[in-house]
Amino acid sequence: MMSEFGELREALDALLTRLRRDSEHGDAAVEGLNDRLRRLYDTGILGETVIMGPVVLTRPFSLGGRPDGSQAIQAVLTLPAGFGAVYWDSEAWHDIENDADREALAHIWVNPYESCEAAVRALLAPHVTGLLRCLLGSIDLWQQPF
Repeated sequence: MMSEFGELREALDALLTRLRRDSEHGDAAVEGLNDRLRRLYDTGILGETVIMGPVVLTRPFSLGGRPDGSQAIQAVLTLPAGFGAVYWDSEAWHDIENDADREALAHIWVNPYESCEAAVRALLAPHVTGLLRCLLGSIDLWQQPF
């Protein structure tokens, strides 16, 4: 018969294993993407661009942060920075939810995928395809006469 502590330890081990596996799979899938996105930006075909994805995680602030506040982490793809996340104060995120300033702030505050924590990378990776599809869908290059 397993003790409650043993069950909790197994649950913790399973969570850690899943986060490690998911971040490693994400890292392999996303490898080199931000370099490609910067090269795309350098071509001049698109200017500064922001494509907002979903909020992938909300969590309380760390020690020393506001005791009543939380953080919302949102997937984002920007040019020239690339694919990554914006770490919002949840209250501020709600205040500017429908405001044009959100994209401008996301452009400034984006953290590239590579600099995000393993758990955040694991949560971001499933959204890269949709964001990349939106970006490439915004380019009407093939319709242009040469």
